[in-house]
Amino acid sequence: MKKTSFDEERDRYYRDRRKDLQKSLKRHRWKRNKHGMATDWYNLATIDLTLGEYEPARKKYEKAMRIYRRMQNEASQMMTRYALATVDLKDGKYESARATYEDLQEAYQRTGERNNEAKAWYGLALTDAYQNRHDMAWKTFWRSLAIREEFSEEIGEEMSIASWHNMAMVKLKNGEYKLARDILQEMLEIEEATGDDANRASTRRVLAEVDLSLGAYDVAEVGFLEALEFAQEIGNKNDEAANWYSLAKVDLGRQEYESARNKLQKALEIDQEIGNREGEAATWHQLAIIDLDLGEYNAAGEMFRNALKIDQEIGNKNGEATNWYNLAEVELGRQEYETARKNFQKALEIDQEIGDRDGEAIVWHDLGSAEAELGEYGPARENLQRALIIWKEIDNRKGESMTLHRLATVDQELGEYEAAEENFQKALEITQEIGNMEGEAMNWYCLAEVDLSRQKYETACEKLRKALAIWQQIGDRDSEATVWHDLGATEAELGEYEAAEEMLQNAMEIWQDIGDKDGEAMIWYQLAMIDMNLGEYEAAQDKLLRELAIERQVGDEDDEASTWYNLALIDVDLGEYRLASQKFWTSLAINRATGDKERESQTFTMIGSIARNEGKIEEGLRLVILGAAISVSFESPDLVRDVPAVDRLASVLDYTRERFDAIFYEVIEAYRQDQGWSLIEAALGLR
Repeated sequence: MKKTSFDEERDRYYRDRRKDLQKSLKRHRWKRNKHGMATDWYNLATIDLTLGEYEPARKKYEKAMRIYRRMQNEASQMMTRYALATVDLKDGKYESARATYEDLQEAYQRTGERNNEAKAWYGLALTDAYQNRHDMAWKTFWRSLAIREEFSEEIGEEMSIASWHNMAMVKLKNGEYKLARDILQEMLEIEEATGDDANRASTRRVLAEVDLSLGAYDVAEVGFLEALEFAQEIGNKNDEAANWYSLAKVDLGRQEYESARNKLQKALEIDQEIGNREGEAATWHQLAIIDLDLGEYNAAGEMFRNALKIDQEIGNKNGEATNWYNLAEVELGRQEYETARKNFQKALEIDQEIGDRDGEAIVWHDLGSAEAELGEYGPARENLQRALIIWKEIDNRKGESMTLHRLATVDQELGEYEAAEENFQKALEITQEIGNMEGEAMNWYCLAEVDLSRQKYETACEKLRKALAIWQQIGDRDSEATVWHDLGATEAELGEYEAAEEMLQNAMEIWQDIGDKDGEAMIWYQLAMIDMNLGEYEAAQDKLLRELAIERQVGDEDDEASTWYNLALIDVDLGEYRLASQKFWTSLAINRATGDKERESQTFTMIGSIARNEGKIEEGLRLVILGAAISVSFESPDLVRDVPAVDRLASVLDYTRERFDAIFYEVIEAYRQDQGWSLIEAALGLR
């Protein structure tokens, strides 16, 4: 016999229950049985609420309420008010829900109805949680739970389980992973001992969310697979979709984009099949995140708009704000900064309207980050400080550490290393306190970067090793390789070449294993620099050619030009000026195509130096002048003349100021005519 799915059973149950209630309502109307009519309206409304049909539910509850009022049935009126508050909560009308729950809590407290008082506190806690008021939600859940645990009735026990789950989720969203894990682990042990499979699967899933947030992807995957298997076993399509969605997030954490996309497609198909529009919107949103990470901005924008449309249709204000926020991220990727600001503003207005202080803080944080990227450090700091104030007010420690970290990076970019160190240290302490291992590792890494900027190599290495130990523990191989690379580069700076090579090889093995070609190329470069420092030029050339092959394979033109430049420098050191000139020329051709003015300037200067060494001093001078002009300004001959290399060559040739100025303008004209190729040909004797 074919097994009936959980969802089919649920739908059949509600269809049959509705029919029975509608028949009952007709009988009660015919008999003028007011109590029966009110009960039927109430139960019909509860079915609508369960199915997410909020407006029909609200109307039916109100019909039940009118009858209870005429009957002067206070207890039933209060029960129906609680149900109406729950409709408001689910429908995003948080302030209306809060006002009703508060009235009910006070009323039940006066009458001494402790179990109902606990329910009212629970409703208030859920309202706080929905609005991301994490600290308040935590305190209110505790109040509810303390009252419920006075009762031994089954309903009290079930609601206590729900409270513990919600309390763990509050701590998870607040970034307090240690406490969330402790709560869930204790629940899991109880559920396993009592054979409570349904709640065990739910707890295991939330525990996996904690592991996912900590970057422990392998452990999280096991938890989600266990929850998925249970959902499939009982035919619960809603939970099945949710677990496919979470498994996709594990893949995203590992940067396994295609695998993540496949799992999200499974979730999307199920959500569309069962009519879960909220889940469908969330899945469109996550698919868009993949495209955003891959820089496919058009595809990402389209999917975010799909999600936005659904959220607007179902009245999901939280989802709507999130999608405006991510559309702003798309515009940032396109460098459409004004449009991005407008979309951030739309997200901010909704967050403020619904009282989502957590969401509001995130928008302020990202506005500040965007302005920092544009070099607008004053506004960046102001907006980051706004975010920081909110994080502290709502006691969101994870958010506080995130914004402190970003403020520290602004300090670092401005060269204010003491301020950067102080903010990174504060962020580090919070991440250690809440058990955010990934954040802890990142702050150790950034503190090491501050030390490196101040040439404090020994302390930098100590901090890099602390970051390394954590990333090894949580299995973040890419970050592990990055630290091995940085440790190797630091040891090379200290002249400890043998230790440096060993560490760089560690990084190489990881990047080759995970297929990171950019990382592998970076290691070949560092190893080549060590060879050059040791005077082993042939070995350096071999490694740079390996780097070059990878850059051509991945199509990285900027790095390819740099590698040609470095190969040319080796030829210069070997006195192979003609070979060096050819490689500089190749590098320059790529620089011109990619618009890299800084490297173009350096290359003209180097070719000019080669010409001078070969006795072509005036031709060399012209190229050095051109390099300086590109680097400094086309408008000020005085600035160019102040460049030491230009000044030295002009002195050797004993040029007057008038002669120098004439040559300067000839050089600029040649650059306008043919981008300097004629000057190169003259310097290298190619014409």
